[in-house]
Order: sequence, then structure tokens, then C-alpha cells
Amino acid sequence: PGAERARLLGAGVGAPAGAPFTVRLVASDGRGYIDKASARATVAADLAAEAVHLLRAGAVLVERDDHGAEHDRRGLAPGDLAVLVRTRTYAEQVRAALQAAGVPAVVHGAGGVLGTEASRAWLDLLRVLEAPSRTGYVRAVAAGPFLGWDARRIATADDEAWEAVDERIYDWATALRLRGVAGLQRGVEADGLTARLLALDGGERQLTDLGHVAELLQVCPTTTPTSPAALLAWFTEQLAEAAAGTDPGDGRRRLESDADAVTVQTIHGAKGLEFPVVLLPSLWEAPWAPDDELPVYHDPDRGRSIGVGGVGAVHGDQLERAKQERDEEELRLLYVALTRARHRVVVWWATGGDAASSAFARVLLGRDPHTGAVTRLLSQRPTEQDIGGALDDLAAAGGAIGVEMVGDATGDRYAAPVPGPAELAVARVDRGFDRCWGRTSYSALTAAAHDAGPAAIAEPGAITADGVEVVEVDERAKVDEPPAPDAGRTPVDVLSTVVPLGDVPGGARVGTLVHEMLEHVDFTAADLAGDLAVAARDAGAHRLVPGHVDALVAGLVVALATPLGAGAGPLRGLARADRLDELTFELPLAGGDSPGAVPPVTMDAIAGVFAAGLPVDDPLAHYHARLRDPLLAVEVRGFLTGSIDLVARVGGRYVVVDYKTNHLGARGEPLTAWHYRPEALVAAMHDADYPLQAALYTVALHRYLRWRQPGYDPERHLGGIAYAFLRGMTGPDAAVVDGHPCGVFAWHPPAAFVTALSDVLDRGAP
Repeated sequence: PGAERARLLGAGVGAPAGAPFTVRLVASDGRGYIDKASARATVAADLAAEAVHLLRAGAVLVERDDHGAEHDRRGLAPGDLAVLVRTRTYAEQVRAALQAAGVPAVVHGAGGVLGTEASRAWLDLLRVLEAPSRTGYVRAVAAGPFLGWDARRIATADDEAWEAVDERIYDWATALRLRGVAGLQRGVEADGLTARLLALDGGERQLTDLGHVAELLQVCPTTTPTSPAALLAWFTEQLAEAAAGTDPGDGRRRLESDADAVTVQTIHGAKGLEFPVVLLPSLWEAPWAPDDELPVYHDPDRGRSIGVGGVGAVHGDQLERAKQERDEEELRLLYVALTRARHRVVVWWATGGDAASSAFARVLLGRDPHTGAVTRLLSQRPTEQDIGGALDDLAAAGGAIGVEMVGDATGDRYAAPVPGPAELAVARVDRGFDRCWGRTSYSALTAAAHDAGPAAIAEPGAITADGVEVVEVDERAKVDEPPAPDAGRTPVDVLSTVVPLGDVPGGARVGTLVHEMLEHVDFTAADLAGDLAVAARDAGAHRLVPGHVDALVAGLVVALATPLGAGAGPLRGLARADRLDELTFELPLAGGDSPGAVPPVTMDAIAGVFAAGLPVDDPLAHYHARLRDPLLAVEVRGFLTGSIDLVARVGGRYVVVDYKTNHLGARGEPLTAWHYRPEALVAAMHDADYPLQAALYTVALHRYLRWRQPGYDPERHLGGIAYAFLRGMTGPDAAVVDGHPCGVFAWHPPAAFVTALSDVLDRGAP
């Protein structure tokens, strides 16, 4: 399969060498091997020349599928080349060689920025700002990137030139004191830093590092005004930590450019990646470990282990295990390196002193012909002739392999093609915008009506859904007066029962506090009051309702003991297993991500479901008239989102429970259960458009149960809605009016109503 893939993809059209797998051999000296430092420099220079050769040859990459059919064709660019090396240090050497040849290159995963020349340049600058009279510090800054003087200029500068440097350093110190590190950085850049560095090979890398170090300095916990001494002390500590191997995560070196450039990174970091062309300059090297290194190995019984050193059989066995694992890891890295390319691989071989333990040589020359096992050490150091001969044998057996000798450097440079001037034009949008699409909620659907204020909801002279004429009243006296006691309609205890939460402040923040407390408390806890007190403390109740925390806790204990009505008992007996708190949902509206497929959802269509789906004796039978208010005339498609306070499983049925902390009485008037009688709750539901919220939440529960409940049947499983107006709930013996407990609005819409509304939300129409 590998050979077939190579045949299909090839090295590209017009490539300077046809072999998808090419090995370039470096000639050794008279000793039969080559010094490693010399070999690395030679290979880096030849790699740069090879990259120039590839880019200038006009090669065209041809992408083919597994059946050989062409699906893409484009010219080879620097971004198509990747250099995979063993170490980060060599990555920098290779990048420098590429940039010296005019080939743009960036190093990925190049370690910490605090170990770079940029960090040392900032250290010199902070030293001179802290001690500007120190001549050595001044000369170090002059020779660094912030001034960019060369040795000749430093040696020949007269007193006037050095005075100009002193003035500049004084200006930088002033900028640091007044405007911090950011002000200092702007002052340095204003003196031509950016233009000077970008004109140099590797200048973009240096400029990126300098800016990165400046950002790290800005987070220094110094006092104001910024002190050079404090900055210097803190930065020195950071450099010491980096040298000890504890460089902080935000000090990881950044990529200097996202432009089209050769990628240089370690083999280990390239796991899982693919590149069109891969250049491998360091497969000839073998891993090195000092003789006195503590062995690290995997013990079959204890896992990863570290030997304690010493002598003897145990230590020898530990060293042997560590070496064996290191050799096996080298084979895995070799596999990674050789399998990252889609089109072409170029490998360099130089016979180093440790060539006998190189994984590349071991695979070529040390495989058992019967078992395929790879020896851990060749019997003798392989030469470039040995490597070339083994590759020739593989090529003769049908492998697409080329072998080349590294010649003298040509000094060729790459010049990136300069794009011609392009004629710019203003982009034109030639499609319409779907203004109905959005991510909406119950609050967003009703916001326009409620933002308009009470007058927009009920104008004087208008007729309400109940057939009552709205009259203009004085807002200061707009409070229902309790009727005279009537044993048939309003029991005396309803008028006199003062609710426990009556004096607790209101507002949206208090409502959020109550929701959070109830979400995290077990209703069946033996010490419910104690648990609520803990939840109140954790939620910051002492800050939101100072002086009322005890009343809040006591009132919620009473509310949780109040029956929900319609056959449902109090929440106090609801176990954790029968609760689903804060059920967040996101439902598609009229096609969701398929705009235009179906008509948008309109409030008129929802009103039609209310009008047709509720019996005349339903407490919300007339709510459809409210939904036809012009201020609620919306058209939407996209998604509906929301969060149900509580889904309670009661007797096998699922009930939507919504907590409300509304204050339904007049300001300054003591709240009683009468303010939360059924008639008042119906009015409150209408005024706040809670029926729409209840209906939408029931559809969300219907969709959820349709997905999660085996044998789901809305007639059997939907248990209706309970709006718990917590301030009006007065405990187990709650005041009852017309058979309904005060403080709870219970509504059980027909199953057909729920499914019809779900269909409207899904299709935009019944």
C-alpha cells in the first residue's frame, strides 16, 4: 500500500528529482566518519539549498484519491515543506540556514521565550533603566535590538552620540514610570525598532519574542508608578525559573508569522500531522545519554520507575531496560518521521561517531531476514556507502527510492514571487438576509410588549379578553381592595394570613438567589432549614438581602411544604431521583438551520393553538386575545432556548414547576394570602405573559420525554404546569379558595394542545 500510494501521488509534476523517497549522503572524512557539529552545519546548508531547488524548479503538486483520480493541482510553495528535527536547538539552526537562503521558515513549539535573546535584551534594558550610569549596561543596550549598533559604531561613537543615547534612555525611563511597560514598549518602537528588525534575516522572529516578553512584563505585580528595580527583580526571578525548567505556560514561545513559510518542528511534535513534502535532516543521529544518568524505565509491577544509581546487578538491569526502551522509542520516532509526507520525503545521512546505534541505519542494515526484528546496535559503524548500497537494493526490489550525494554549496537563494497589483473593488452582497432567523427565548418574544410599559398592555377604553373595559386609574391607588369577608367566596383566613416572605426584598437578583438555593438543596433533607441556610450563604444571600436571610430561609421551608394542587403534594416530599433541575433546552424553530424551508413561526399561529386547543372553562381560555396584541406580532425561525426551573416526577407523570418571587401587593401594604388567590394569580399570569412561557416549556418537556421516556404518551406522562408564587405559599394548611391553594397556579393543558403547539414550532403552521 505504501508503494502504491507513492506511485499515485508521486513527487509532483516538474520536480527536480522523480523519486518520492530520496536520501542525500554526506561524504565522511579520512577517519571514516564526520564530526557531529560539522555534519549538522553541512546538512543544514544542504537542506536550505534543496528547499531552494524544490521551490525554484516549478514543481506542481498533484493530489489524487486512492483510485488515482486527480482532484487538485497547484504549485509548490514554502508552506508545503516541513522540516522535522530531533531537537529544538537544531530547529533554530535549520531555520537560520533556510532564512539565510531566502526561504521563509518558522519554528513550531520552540520552547520558552524566556530562554531567548529577546529576554536577555529586555534584561539589559531593565538594568540600564535601573542604573543608567553603568557604562557596561549602556553599551549592552546599544549593541542589542533596541538600538541596533554594530561593533564599529560602538567603538567609534563620540561623546555627542553617547549623550544622545543617554537622552533616549532617560525618555524610556520616563515612559516606564508614567505609562508602565506598555508605554515603554511604544517608546522603543517609536525609535524605529520594527523597521530595523524586519530588514534583517530572522528579524520577524526577534520582534515577536520582544513583544511577547513585554507582555509578560506587563503582568508583573509591581507598584504604581512602575519601578525599574521591582521589574528587574521580578524578571530575574522569572528567568531563573525558566532556566530551572519551570517556565510558566504563558511563556511558551509564539509563532512569529502565519505567512506562507516552511514549518520547522520536532519529530515528536509532528505526531498525527501530514505535510506535502517532508525534509528529515537528523535521522542519522542517535540518542545520547550520559553514563552517569539515572535510568528511567517501566517496571512490569510498578510502572514508570527511576533507578537510584550505584553498581551491581540491579543497577545494570535497570540501565539495560532504560536503553532498550530508548531504542524502541527511537524506532517509533523513525516511523513517525517517515510517514508524515503525502508526496515526497528527503532524508540526510552523515556518518557520525555513533552511527551504529542510529535507528535509520539499524532498520536498513540490522533487520533479521527471517523475523524482521531490528538489532539494537550494529556490529560496526555504517558508512555512507553502506547506507547507499542498502537503499539501492531496496530500489531494485521495486521501491521508488533515489540516492544522491551532497555536493558543494551553490549559494542559490530563493526569491518569493511578487504578486502583481490587483484591482480592488467593493464586495457586493448578492443574497438577501433572513431577518426572521435568530436564537430567541420567551423573554425575547415578549420583550417589546413589556418594554412599552403598562399603558401599551391595557389602554383606557380597551376591552380585555375577559370582556372588561379598562378604565384609567390613579397609579398611586391602583391596588385591589380586599373585599368584605364572604364565607362563600373569600374565607376570613385568606384575608388575615400574612405570608412568611412578605418582608423579604424583591427584584431580579433576589429571584436568581432563590432559584440557586432551591436548585442545590435536597427537599427531603431532615434539616431542610439548615441546608437552605448553607445554600443561602454560598449564594451570597447576606449581601443581597441583609437582615432578611433567616426570614428567607423560613419562608422557603413553608413554601416547599405547600401542596401544589391538582392532586400533587408539596415539593417537600420530592426526592432527588424524581427531580430534574434547570433543564436547559434549545429547540429548532421552523426548520432551525434550514431557513426558507418552511414558513416562520408567528405569534398569530401560536394564538390559534390557544384559541382552538383550550376548553372554554380553562383559566387561560381567553389568553389567545393577548397574543394577538400588535406588540407581540413577531415572525421567527432558528432556535428557541430556555431553562425549566424544575421537572418533577409525581406518580409517573412529569410536571413543569416554575419558581416565581413576584410581589403582587401594593408597595408598603402587608402581603397576605389574599394577594395570591387563584383570581389574582390568573391576572398575574396574563400580565407577565407567563401562559406563553408555560406552553413553550411544556413543549420542551414533551420533546425531551419523547426522546428519553420509553413508551412515551403525552396523555399519560404529561402532568401539567405548576407556577409556584413562593411569597404566597403558606404551608401544609394553605389557605384554599374555590378548591385551589393560594400561591400556586396549576394548569394542565390537553395533550392535543401540546402536540399541536409543538407542530407549529416545528413547521411554522398547524
